[in-house]
Amino acid sequence: FLVNSSLLLAQPEKNHSYQFELEPLFKHGEILKHTINFTPLIEQKSFSTELNLQWQSKEGKAWSQMLHYPAWGVATGYTYFGNKNILGEAYYIVPNIQFRLVGNKKLQLWLKAGVGLTWMTKHYDVLENPTNNVIAHQLITPQLLGCA
Repeated sequence: FLVNSSLLLAQPEKNHSYQFELEPLFKHGEILKHTINFTPLIEQKSFSTELNLQWQSKEGKAWSQMLHYPAWGVATGYTYFGNKNILGEAYYIVPNIQFRLVGNKKLQLWLKAGVGLTWMTKHYDVLENPTNNVIAHQLITPQLLGCA
């Protein structure tokens, strides 16, 4: 679920053609065994927190009006995967755009898309961390298996 909260001002503000918002987000779930190669033990539930600073145009060009005034933002967040020793954690920053698909003043459906950077605290490594095969795989090359 999403909770939007607009910035509140004690003084009357100038009428701008955009508005800034802070969008906090919390996700809670569980990683499911989706392949027979999934071997790590998931000790706890997974969760992710995010804070998105976004601005939305209220007037402007024809394409913006046609797309129901999309909101642009930059999100930063943290993800815990349920097993810190094997899967680690993730920290990320993602520039994004949100499009309103349908809705009225009380209920709306939005599509959010973005591409950004993530720092993972644990990585898959065939020798050091072979159990972390959930997030990403890498091919075993002859150099890794060669004799020293």
